[in-house]
Amino acid sequence: GADVIKVEPPTGDESRRLGPFPDDEDDPEASGIFQYLNTNKRCVTLDATTPAGR
Repeated sequence: GADVIKVEPPTGDESRRLGPFPDDEDDPEASGIFQYLNTNKRCVTLDATTPAGR
């Protein structure tokens, strides 16, 4: 399989804020839709608005 690296902005992927969440408690690390769409992907945060991020 492919080694997929997902690049996210510092605020995180918007799907992290979408439910469903376990026990209906908002948790960006536990979003059902984010987990479904990004299982087995590695993530890195990149701020392209800064010189270090470019």
